[in-house]
Amino acid sequence: MREAFRLMDTGEFRQADVVFITDGECRVSESFVQELQKKKAAMGFTITGILMDQASPGMKFTLAPFCDEIYRISELGGQQVAERLLSGRI
Repeated sequence: MREAFRLMDTGEFRQADVVFITDGECRVSESFVQELQKKKAAMGFTITGILMDQASPGMKFTLAPFCDEIYRISELGGQQVAERLLSGRI
C-alpha cells in the first residue's frame, strides 16, 4: 500500500485507484487503517478489496475498515469479480 501511495504521489498515477487482493489472513493495524483513511481523503482514490476466501467462505477479515467495495471469491467466483472490476472502469 505504501508503494501505491508513493506512485500516486509522483503524479504519474495520481488518478489511480487501488485493488487490494488478500486471503484475509493478515491483519492491518489500526494506525495503518488511519493512515489509509487520511491518504484516501487527501488524494481522492478508492480501494477495492478482493477476498480470496474460497477455502473459508464466511471468514472474518479486515478489509471493511478501509475498502470502498469488497468482492468475495466465495460468493461471486473469479470471473464475476473481474467483470465487475472492469465494468466500472472502461
